[in-house]
Amino acid sequence: MPAGMHLTGQLSEAADQGWPPIAQRWCLVTQFFGNGSGSRPAEASRVFGLDLLRAVSILMIVYIHAMGVVSAIVDPNIYLIPATDGVSMFFVLSGYLIGRILIKTFVERQGDARSLGQFWIFRWFRTLPSYYLILVILIVAGRMNGSVPDAPVGPFFIFAQNIASKHPAFFGEAWSLAVEEWFYLLMPLLMIGVVWRSPSVATSRRRLIVLLAVVALASIVARLPAGLGGQIMTYADWDASLRKQVLTRFDALAIGVFGAYLSIYRADIWTRNKRLLAVVGAVLIILDRHVFSMYMPYAIYASLTVLPLSTLLMMPYLSQMSCRRSLVTDVIEWISRRSYSMYLVNLTLTYLILSYLPFTWAGAHAVYVKYAAYWVTVFVISAILHRLWEMPMMNLRERFRWSTPAKAYGGNAAPAETRTLDLIRPGLTAPTGLTGTS
Repeated sequence: MPAGMHLTGQLSEAADQGWPPIAQRWCLVTQFFGNGSGSRPAEASRVFGLDLLRAVSILMIVYIHAMGVVSAIVDPNIYLIPATDGVSMFFVLSGYLIGRILIKTFVERQGDARSLGQFWIFRWFRTLPSYYLILVILIVAGRMNGSVPDAPVGPFFIFAQNIASKHPAFFGEAWSLAVEEWFYLLMPLLMIGVVWRSPSVATSRRRLIVLLAVVALASIVARLPAGLGGQIMTYADWDASLRKQVLTRFDALAIGVFGAYLSIYRADIWTRNKRLLAVVGAVLIILDRHVFSMYMPYAIYASLTVLPLSTLLMMPYLSQMSCRRSLVTDVIEWISRRSYSMYLVNLTLTYLILSYLPFTWAGAHAVYVKYAAYWVTVFVISAILHRLWEMPMMNLRERFRWSTPAKAYGGNAAPAETRTLDLIRPGLTAPTGLTGTS
């Protein structure tokens, strides 16, 4: 794998009346240096810092995937300068949010089969309906236009397309969803196992730490054979053999769950020096992107773990970050709420739609018009998907009287957005048909 390969490869609601003062609109900056007492009288169960992380990350991935439109006229190395790996960051965010539910359900209460069913219904009504809708649309569209997926589509219905093998090009965004679905299928079972007949909550907590360590280490070890065996020579090798396989990415989610553990049981550690830790985490992410990944051993063996750990350092600050409501915060929350839909449609489906739109009328400006059309398509389709399908499906959870009420956990744990972001290789033109690569 050439030096610097990882450097470019890894890159992948209503306003108050009137405009508030600038200091309020940009409180996410001033609060950092202030006393952190900004108020946000909007929905109390949401945490602005987590919405901010979601919004920035999904905008990042849309930006990166949009490069496929302009790849012929821009230098990928310049275009991708502000980008970083949102996948690892969102695995940590997901692990933190859902981890709080897991801990409260299966550690503090030693959940049983009934609790397990509650958790899975809560989880699956959040993620599966939208996923299956887009998957079916892509399959039907492919049959209609004669496109042939590069792999059988059956495994996609059970998230088995990349458990321990390379993810197909078809529906490239699905790789990270497979990682999360398998993690949240297995982790509750493992938790029930380790706390079985535990004499106390304290003992269950210790067993949980051991479990998380084992899961994380097992995932890291699963990455070693490909590297030690000389299979990683290019970014494409690293991307397919390490980054996009289920068994090699559980460590990032386990790190997020560990953050949930600290926030519940070790609030003293979680809240201590949170601003400093946030700065350190952000700096580490920048160093990983621009410096460390220039070195081949680090790029292969360390980056996929360092980025989640760096994100974990920022989580104490972000998980307690509040901001006075303004147009800016409303826009951020609007994007955050729709980020899962944006993720599902921003690559394969959007490029499929663009392939049917004529742009020759724009002449020399066709590329720029198409670039703008890409962004508009992502926002419009995701807003429709969220409003007409995603939210109605989530609301079906209320029909299961015994299912876990979302509001029971607070702190943005209710949506538990499984925001995972896909990244596109520099220089790769995104698909105009159904076989996208990310």
